[in-house]
Amino acid sequence: MLATRYLTAIGLTAMATLMLELTLTRIFSVTMWYHFAFMAISLALFGLSVGAIYLYLWPKRFPAERLEPQSSAWMLAFAVTLPIIFAVIIRIPFDGGISWTSFRQLTLIYILAAIPFLLGGMAISLAFRHRSAWIDRVYFFDLVGAGIGCALTLLLLNVLPAPEGIIVIAMLGALAALLYGWSYLRLRQMSGGVLGLLALLLVIDGPLGVGIFQINRVKGVDEATERERVFEEWNSFSRIVGFRITNEEIEGWGLSGDPNRPTVAEQVLLLIDGDAATPVALFDGDPTAASYLLNDVTNLAYHLRQGAQVLVIGPGGGRDVLAALASGQSQIDGVELNPLMVQAVEEDFAYLSGNLYSLPNVNVTIDEGRNFIARADRTWDIIQSSLVDTWAATSAGAFVLSESNLYTVEAFQDYVSHLSEDGIFTMSRWFHGDRPTETLRMTAVALTALERMGVANPPDHVAVVIKPEALIATLLVKRSPFTAEESNRLVQLAGELGFTALQIPNRVAEPPLRDLVYNQNRADFWNNYPADISPTTDDKPYFFYTLRLGNLDDWRYEQGVSNMNNQGVFVLYSLLGIVSVLAVLTILVPLWWKRRRALTEAPGGPLYLLYFAGLGLGFLMVEIPLIQRFGLFLGHPIYALAVILFAVLVFSGVGSYLSGRLAQDRPQRVAIWIIPLLLILLTIYAFGLTPLLRSLLHWDLPLRIGFSILLIAPLGLLMGMPMPLGISVLDRARPELIPWMWGVNGATSVVASVLAMVVSLNIGLRGTLLVGMGIYALAWVAIWGIGWRMAVEEKAKGKGGKAEVAAGQFAVGR
Repeated sequence: MLATRYLTAIGLTAMATLMLELTLTRIFSVTMWYHFAFMAISLALFGLSVGAIYLYLWPKRFPAERLEPQSSAWMLAFAVTLPIIFAVIIRIPFDGGISWTSFRQLTLIYILAAIPFLLGGMAISLAFRHRSAWIDRVYFFDLVGAGIGCALTLLLLNVLPAPEGIIVIAMLGALAALLYGWSYLRLRQMSGGVLGLLALLLVIDGPLGVGIFQINRVKGVDEATERERVFEEWNSFSRIVGFRITNEEIEGWGLSGDPNRPTVAEQVLLLIDGDAATPVALFDGDPTAASYLLNDVTNLAYHLRQGAQVLVIGPGGGRDVLAALASGQSQIDGVELNPLMVQAVEEDFAYLSGNLYSLPNVNVTIDEGRNFIARADRTWDIIQSSLVDTWAATSAGAFVLSESNLYTVEAFQDYVSHLSEDGIFTMSRWFHGDRPTETLRMTAVALTALERMGVANPPDHVAVVIKPEALIATLLVKRSPFTAEESNRLVQLAGELGFTALQIPNRVAEPPLRDLVYNQNRADFWNNYPADISPTTDDKPYFFYTLRLGNLDDWRYEQGVSNMNNQGVFVLYSLLGIVSVLAVLTILVPLWWKRRRALTEAPGGPLYLLYFAGLGLGFLMVEIPLIQRFGLFLGHPIYALAVILFAVLVFSGVGSYLSGRLAQDRPQRVAIWIIPLLLILLTIYAFGLTPLLRSLLHWDLPLRIGFSILLIAPLGLLMGMPMPLGISVLDRARPELIPWMWGVNGATSVVASVLAMVVSLNIGLRGTLLVGMGIYALAWVAIWGIGWRMAVEEKAKGKGGKAEVAAGQFAVGR
């Protein structure tokens, strides 16, 4: 009973820390630019690792007989400090700029946010130190608790706003403290009291609307004073805020400079995570009243077709749907990722939108656009995707954007293959005259997709028109070649509406598009261009990141949105350096300073270092690309996170539990054959997973979720075994090295959380998986060497024993 209660508390501790990590990712995406949200993962690993090192350096402060009360005290501190720290963090005026002021603000946020992870890490580290004999069960409850926490986070964030979710996580910490200290009346009373106070705080901040944890400072702007906030809703992958605008020109970036742009009495602008914006469409029942939208360059395709079947990807506030109606199209389908958008248009602001999405010839489906099209068994005359941006980090990680899968070669193949014979696919992206990287990359993706589809002359199928003052370019891709009449019509429209044509088949070819479109070796063009404009693929879907590895400072020369996105890559590389230095200074240097003799005097110390460092790096180098790989199959990165991370953690926990049954007295031998099995399975997944998942996209979501879990289960089982097997080897052979190896594993995990994304940006998801496999192979070499060394030592001991017996017999004989 005592063991069960303690192990359950371990599971709750792991659950609370992982839920905090994912929730902070969501919150940081709102309060800071999404690329800073990525640090929540390294924060969690950093705090947990530092806790382990603190325990190791001052072991006399943590005697085994005080395990439960001390664990309870640490989790009480977690529960009490978490809401206080969060309230401070959301009031720090961080603007995301590259300056010393921003650096100091970010450092303060990082230090404060690491404190709860340090406190939770202490409770878990105490278990690893004083319950190493139970390592298989401790690791099982640790991983399964984290896996359940992953699933619960997604449920929690769809029920409560993320700030209130922080209070719930603190309550889980108090519950863990209660279980740890159950045998101690005072600790039981304190834990129960904190739990009750947190529940009261949840009621005060939520239903009573006091707003202690209301987020107002968003990306350096105080929303409370900027405009009138009339709408705010959260879910697991976004925060949408609506601002009322009165007596101004109607919102619409592609309408910039239009003399016919009307002024309206009231409109509402919806912002995703405080930045990516979409206006609620203004519809009074008369589509012709919205004809001004046809002056927008993003709606150019509607001048070429009448009575068409239309699909709008990411309709948001309904502007593109309204433009299709105004141009006389017969049926408009929309696929919108975010249910909060549909709620805002159809419920909260129906008096402005005129229930646009409920019209008889309008049908809006809540789904991820790429997944929806890949599974569709029909075609459309026009498929439109206009400036689909969220700039929002999902809980799957800050560089896993919701729209990443929309901008790949394979995605464009899906779009074109779902057009009618004379259909048009239209996509609009940002255009900056001096360096139009997004427009060039979008065009490169389209040309490559057409080539892969066997199109004889791709330039005949592609047109690009821009509106310079709006900084927007619209790409038109036809399944069949543009006719002479269509090319002439585009030239005419460009002149009438004040647009500039850059590429129209057989009529216009202007630089820099001309140099790309009509280049006999397009790869030479994009390889020699200052920014990386090479076509993005499903294996390397990072459309928005155009920095080259050799020139990371180049983000300064990008403009507008491209500057902000590429600043994120600069931040990622900077973060890799920062976490590497922090891992060395706070984990490895203290260990070397206080306990270097334990490492240098232990036979085989370097082999143990290589083994545990390999596990720390390899696990995340495999896990992170797998989460991204399943994003398209499951329909959204958040589903991939929920299913894949849950399955990896839970089945790794089961693998840990089974390792204790398999190992018996020879854990090193089990590890020696477990890792090759893992490598064989990873090889199959690296080369066979993508085509397999692609072939099963037509399955319903429950079947896809179940199949994903089945695929991950054997992988998780094998990935969960090497760590407890290694701890078991140490417990038998070198117990003094356990804290050292725990610290090394933690330090490399901190680095791997960022390194995996850096590697993926440069060599793709499959390449990252292969790197992870190589690291696991090095870990296998290390454990093989450890096993060989142990066998030699045992053999030497055996010979020594026999010699002692012989000497004794000789002495007796004499």
